[in-house]
Amino acid sequence: MLKEGTQIKNQQGFLLISSLFVLSIMIIIVSFYLDAIIQEVKVSQIINTTPQTYYLAEAGIQEAFWRIQNDATWKDNFETDADWTDSFTRNDVLVNGGSYTVTIENQALAKAIITATSTVSVRDATAQRVVQTSVFKAINPNPVTATALISNGDIKGIGSAVSLTGGTISANGDIDIRFFSTWSTTKKAEAVDTVSVTSSSSLTATEGIFDKDNPPIPATILMPEVDFDSNATSSYKSLADQIYTGGQFKQLLKDFPVTTLNGITYVTGSVFIKKGNALTINGALVSDGSISIGSGYSSSELPATLTVVKVGTEPSGLLSKKNV
Repeated sequence: MLKEGTQIKNQQGFLLISSLFVLSIMIIIVSFYLDAIIQEVKVSQIINTTPQTYYLAEAGIQEAFWRIQNDATWKDNFETDADWTDSFTRNDVLVNGGSYTVTIENQALAKAIITATSTVSVRDATAQRVVQTSVFKAINPNPVTATALISNGDIKGIGSAVSLTGGTISANGDIDIRFFSTWSTTKKAEAVDTVSVTSSSSLTATEGIFDKDNPPIPATILMPEVDFDSNATSSYKSLADQIYTGGQFKQLLKDFPVTTLNGITYVTGSVFIKKGNALTINGALVSDGSISIGSGYSSSELPATLTVVKVGTEPSGLLSKKNV
């Protein structure tokens, strides 16, 4: 039989062990939540630096643009060496602990991919952002003849009908025709990379279709120099017969869905030719922005129609600083 004092000591020992066990469990739980809170704080700080890393990377891209335009060595290599690459790094710029590394790699003459990787230190972690863009410059001083449609990149047709007379379709990238599109030309259709036409669409070229799998493989066409809007009397803006802002041109097509414009029409903005519009250009339509045909909302059931007619030796066609 245990004595009363021994029983009390056993009870006290049991309570001590139980208390230590409960305390240990509480410490583990508190440590778990404390660690979770610390991780949340780190994640929050990294998220808060996301705009900083983006703008840092954009700063790197802009510096690369500046170098191409103003650094004689970069400008010369960019325009004359098809295999040229270079890189540079900036540390402690714009924000404390911020840096960016920029790499430029030519894909062809005056056509490159620029990649900017920015980092910002956040306590014992690092936030990073990678931004990539392409840059090219038209360096061909001679006009391109016998070509009705030319792109330094890809040519894509989606749900469209395009008919070309007397000119080639040429892309330094791909030609991609899809979604019930019908394209035709009385000359050639050629892509430096690949010509792809889905089963619902068709591409007809009287003189043949050529790409890297259907030789002779087309050669890259150096883009002709185009003076859009300099102060020179020979720029398209100086030669324009009529000049519109993007908003004015949009209102013109809204008020007059069926419209004919003669000579050079210059738009200081983007051009949107929507369903229900039937626009005839007897000359050239030139845009500071993009030229979009058939995109955007319209209640009309009629297709967007654009007809471009070459008149004599005057400039003709669609010219855009961005996309068509």
